[in-house]
Amino acid sequence: MLVLIKLNNWLKKVRVNKFSNLLKRINVVLIIIVLCFAIYLIASPILPKTGFIAYTKEWIKDEVFNLKRNKIVIESIGVNGEIYEGDEDLLNLGFWHRPSTSTPDQGGNTVIIAHRFLYTYGPNTFHNLDKVKIGEIVKISWEGKKYSYQIKEIKIVKSTEINIEENTLDSILTLYSCISIWDSSERLVVLATIIEN
Repeated sequence: MLVLIKLNNWLKKVRVNKFSNLLKRINVVLIIIVLCFAIYLIASPILPKTGFIAYTKEWIKDEVFNLKRNKIVIESIGVNGEIYEGDEDLLNLGFWHRPSTSTPDQGGNTVIIAHRFLYTYGPNTFHNLDKVKIGEIVKISWEGKKYSYQIKEIKIVKSTEINIEENTLDSILTLYSCISIWDSSERLVVLATIIEN
């Protein structure tokens, strides 16, 4: 009988130790998961996103419903979004037509600005603007009419060089954005001239 009692106590200790070890392992795994999630939450806003999100062909919808949204498309880098006009805060939504610059229907220098790095990515940013090539086409839909521009020049300028926004006699398109996420002292500028339709 004494042997049975000792055996029973020994089995209880073994079960408790196994259960305790199992709980310790589960606890370690949960701590690792929580730490990984915390690191993700802290780091995700400061890291630029890469790749493109899927988007619908809004130009087709606009034609069907006869909407006259102002749009920009650069197929080679996946840009496809609405051009906003108004307060500078609209720049955070995507592409922003710089006030006091011309528009495609008036000729002159049409200036469109966008962020390269937002907390989102894809067709509403100039994330891949540095990948465009001279000769590629930029399409603008403005007040229901479509305009095509061919890229002629790509350059980097200081942010203080505001002459890139000056009006011109020729009908041109100026696109610009910051060079990097950490530094806004320089701008990547893409200049394109209109292609006669």
